[in-house]
Amino acid sequence: EIYTLSLHDALPISEIRSCYGPVIGRIARSHNDPVSSLPRVVGNQIGAFCDAPSDWVVDPVRLASLLRCADAAHIDHRRAPHFLQLLVSPERVSALHWTFQAKLAKPRVEEDALVFSSGPDFCLDEADAWWLCFETVRIIDRELREVDRLFENTGRCRFAVRRVIGAESPLALAAHVRTRGWEPVDAQLKVSDVRQIVTLFGGRHLYGDSDLVPIRELIQNGADAIRARYLLQPGFSEHANVTVRVIEADGSFWLEVQDNGVGMSRRTLTDSLLDFGRSFWNSSAVREEFAGLLGKGLSTTGRFGVGFFSVFMLGDTVRVTSRRYDAALDSALTLEFRSGVEVRPIIHRADNVESLPEGGTRVCVRLKNSPYEKGGFLARSAVLDFTSFKFDFRLGQIERIDLAEALGPLCPSIDVCIRTEENGNPAKLCIDADDWLTINPEVLLRRIGLGSDGSIRHYAPLVRPLADANGTYGRACVHGVGPMDFGHGLSGVVTVGGLLATRLSHVAGVLKGSTNVISRQSAIPIVPSSVLRCWAREQADLISASALHDAGKLRAAAVVLRCGAEPGGLPIATRDGEYLNASQLRDAISRLDEVVVFDDEDVSYDEDTDACHPKQFEKDFEPASDIFFVSKSKPNMFAGTGTDWPDSILNDGQGQAQLSCLQFLERTISLAWGADPEEHESEQVVGTVISTEIVRSVSVFVKPDGH
Repeated sequence: EIYTLSLHDALPISEIRSCYGPVIGRIARSHNDPVSSLPRVVGNQIGAFCDAPSDWVVDPVRLASLLRCADAAHIDHRRAPHFLQLLVSPERVSALHWTFQAKLAKPRVEEDALVFSSGPDFCLDEADAWWLCFETVRIIDRELREVDRLFENTGRCRFAVRRVIGAESPLALAAHVRTRGWEPVDAQLKVSDVRQIVTLFGGRHLYGDSDLVPIRELIQNGADAIRARYLLQPGFSEHANVTVRVIEADGSFWLEVQDNGVGMSRRTLTDSLLDFGRSFWNSSAVREEFAGLLGKGLSTTGRFGVGFFSVFMLGDTVRVTSRRYDAALDSALTLEFRSGVEVRPIIHRADNVESLPEGGTRVCVRLKNSPYEKGGFLARSAVLDFTSFKFDFRLGQIERIDLAEALGPLCPSIDVCIRTEENGNPAKLCIDADDWLTINPEVLLRRIGLGSDGSIRHYAPLVRPLADANGTYGRACVHGVGPMDFGHGLSGVVTVGGLLATRLSHVAGVLKGSTNVISRQSAIPIVPSSVLRCWAREQADLISASALHDAGKLRAAAVVLRCGAEPGGLPIATRDGEYLNASQLRDAISRLDEVVVFDDEDVSYDEDTDACHPKQFEKDFEPASDIFFVSKSKPNMFAGTGTDWPDSILNDGQGQAQLSCLQFLERTISLAWGADPEEHESEQVVGTVISTEIVRSVSVFVKPDGH
């Protein structure tokens, strides 16, 4: 106060503001930064200005520390007056704050410690407020201890108060902040063997056996860091990228995944990164490290805090080098795991070879196995094994694939640039940020994989965006080939954060999705029902006019109906070798009094009832000429998962009801006859194999009398 008056006499207010305004701003901004970062954030001491005494100095670190400690420690009854509480009527957590602060007396000092004490005791129904008081006291204690450590390390005169009595345990605090009728026992859930938990739930037990999964998780971490830097440093997006390298050195293969995102401080590298099950982006640490970032609308893919630990699926020697984008060039640190999670990691200054001139993070892992050998992620079968469908081609010789070819299906719609380097060759662009929205459809389908050249050429012209005024939810086409016929067909993908989560059948292309599954091995598309219907109706018109074979069009009609749209000119059924669309069906049915329908476009061999050899059945089966064959009801979009999409978004009472081909045919019968038919099940001959009759269950629709 004396200094303030003297300074006011020596300098006009405008000059004070001009001289010290910038440092005041830096101090205010530093309030949520880690204490250890204060020297870097607020700067060094500032000397006197104008007529102020020359021995006066402003120590921004000391001022910032004083203000944050005073703010944290101000939790007594003076902050919670009873009358104001009645006016404000706080709720939930805010009400708990008011309750415990109203009971606290002014803190007192005993030796080097603050002591908080209560007047009224905390009753049983006030237990939640007491526990919030305990957590707040621990925060104050942490602030005081970290400031004291900083002052001691930097040679500053330490504060007289350096800790809080009672912060060490609930029972210790209860001796001063008393309870009545209950005892605050620290009965929180504990994990005694953290290494065992990480081993069980951070690797193959969670993600399966594919080595591509940890690569996906590392790319996702890098992409999240880049998205954060986009917001903190506008204009940076032109330079952002994730680089994936495979290097052979000293008889071993190394995988490196490097990003130039926001990077990590020492605290994040040694605390948040190693906090298994807690994502940095969802913790209070992100507000301390990057104040205001969450308010800018940051959206990250990482949510569960386990993805990094999947790296140990690849190898036990792991090095994580990181430097915050706004830190000094020589501040990069390396966290090194020498034997997986079984041995404590060490941290050291990064050498010149390890340094990151652009900032960001690099994760290096020495691979247990060669990526080019059987089971490796750069062997042909590895890319296929990552999908929902398992294959064994029993290749006599393992086919190597390019690193970029392996990453394409892994992150087909990512919004950051992905570059690859392999065995010392120059880096090349694998995926440009959000290029899936504009690249040639053939390139997109080839990137996703699992399609033959012929099927890609046939279906690429049909690819269309799924979009509305709020954005693009996908880019894909309907395809009618069966889900397991990958020799000729295609596969679609659902991505989360641009990264592969699961595969789709009957849809070729990319759909954006969301997931609550920790492993992100499954996801549900986020496309709105109205957008899905509109896209499916457009697909019906495109496929109907295309040169696709009639059998493919028949299956495509089932997919269009599954998506809640009308099939247009697509065939719905076959009869006597002829493919019939809705209009043709109506004409044909109007001339009949009875319609017999088999609910599948093909009749499969049944060893229990068919009196012929399966090979003879496959070669010589002839369908009955008076039977209508329709595509199997409701083709499964997620093979083998039982997922109810798109049913879950189409049962909204808007637009056309979702129909199977059989239901659509039944509706067509009603329209053709002008009345609902009578229906029953029957066993009838649906075809022959030479002279052997093939009998199956069919649906029989009979025209009612008088129509």
